[in-house]
Amino acid sequence: MKKIRLILAFLFLLTPVFAQDVSPDHQEIFEEKLSQLLSLSMDQEATEEGIGLAGDKLLQFAKDYPQSKFAKDAQYLYNLILFTGTTMAGDKEKAYKFMREMERVVNLYPGGSLEELTLKKWVEILGDNASRILYIPFESIVTYMRALSGFQFKDYASAIENFSLLKDNLDFKRDNTGILAEEVYLPLVLSYQLTNNMAKFEEVAKEAVERFPDTHLGQSMQKVLDNTKAQ
Repeated sequence: MKKIRLILAFLFLLTPVFAQDVSPDHQEIFEEKLSQLLSLSMDQEATEEGIGLAGDKLLQFAKDYPQSKFAKDAQYLYNLILFTGTTMAGDKEKAYKFMREMERVVNLYPGGSLEELTLKKWVEILGDNASRILYIPFESIVTYMRALSGFQFKDYASAIENFSLLKDNLDFKRDNTGILAEEVYLPLVLSYQLTNNMAKFEEVAKEAVERFPDTHLGQSMQKVLDNTKAQ
């Protein structure tokens, strides 16, 4: 009986130690799986299969720990990263599949946003320039995906419609350097140019200069307008 009491006392003392090792949101596990996917997405030698497997592991996190505050981030970034990859690779069927799944995620987490730790990890691995897409709120991400897929798959009517919605509705106040604005204005201006709508091409380019005069976007659009006049 004395031995049993000693063992129970020992386990009781160890309990707080084990509790400190695992956060209630399983942050360490999430960070590991997210880091793996982000690192692979930057690796030029990474295979589509390898990136897909890393994505599946991140998605599995949300299934294993649905109550974690990082569950929504895992689902959101899984669909965003794989949508972007398949879109750039020209795989329309897969891109649309991830877009439809993203709609489900957004509806599942109305008013959702990425956790601060997730944002920091993304910037740490991919850099500031790659963080522009993270400025887009949950409720606007599907519009962005429609716009990008429209542009990449040469459905310029869809690209113009959806990039215009983003241009008119996104809050660019946090975007001091114009990083997010570039993600919206550049393909929109190009879409007008590729459809020979030069009036709208010049109108939107001028708007970019007026809204973001001291940024790379504003300066680039001014050069484009100057070159157009010189022709």
